[in-house]
Amino acid sequence: MSTYCCDTVKSLEDKLCDKEAECRHLRGRVGVAEAKLKSYKQTRDFAGVVTTRFSKMLRNLSDDIEEEMVVCTLTNYYDLIDKDDADLMWAIDRVLQDFMTTEDYNSWKKGLS
Repeated sequence: MSTYCCDTVKSLEDKLCDKEAECRHLRGRVGVAEAKLKSYKQTRDFAGVVTTRFSKMLRNLSDDIEEEMVVCTLTNYYDLIDKDDADLMWAIDRVLQDFMTTEDYNSWKKGLS
């Protein structure tokens, strides 16, 4: 083999080694990028869970406040209505029974007596 061929083969071998090293380096970078992407997806998924729970908590709180407003309004209205209007008193009583806990309802009924 001539010197030219040996030099060419050597040059190609060197280039191949450089390309292999470059490929290893790129595979390492891809691995890091995949790890970051996995971490991002986990963070995003967890943030979604937290957001969903927080939204549910706020909805429940809002519902509780609305129910409390209904109870307060109706108990005050019950005290103001004419005691001869039995149908209205019965209707308010039924709504309060649905909105109040059993203990609160029984306590309220005892307070009326």
